[in-house]
Amino acid sequence: VQLITVVFMVVGALNFAVLGRAAEEIRVTWRRARRTLGPLRGTGLALRSGPGIFLRTVWRSSEARGYVGMLTVASLLVAAMLIGWGNPARYGDQGAWGMWRAFVDGTFNVVALSSTTGFVTEDYLLWPPACQIVFVVLMMIGGCAGSTAGGIKLRRVMIVAKYAYRE
Repeated sequence: VQLITVVFMVVGALNFAVLGRAAEEIRVTWRRARRTLGPLRGTGLALRSGPGIFLRTVWRSSEARGYVGMLTVASLLVAAMLIGWGNPARYGDQGAWGMWRAFVDGTFNVVALSSTTGFVTEDYLLWPPACQIVFVVLMMIGGCAGSTAGGIKLRRVMIVAKYAYRE
């Protein structure tokens, strides 16, 4: 349930213009398939190819790639900190199950705090202080420009980083 919620939180924090472009490409594919294959087979083909079209269209956006990359790095970092310095009874002493649990808890809280949805599954104030620093940075950055997520938006951070690199 948590990982499915993570997917929808990420989609909600993406740029709505990019999501609209993805929906338009799916609609065009559906209409083209209905015209060439007929209503029933064309709709089936559009339903099967819709997720691939959506992911391909969203992945073309550099901001979406940066956002997913930022969340991936932060989730792995938080999970590693939970395994190494977190609650040993919950994460460290349970082997593979503890590692999976640390990954799911870390990912859920990273995405929830970055997208400012307000969901939490664990009391992250009891986690190592380094995790809390990662969370504060993610809350300040927020989601993508053109989304309902709070923060200063990743697009602005990317522009400042590119400008600083150029200088």
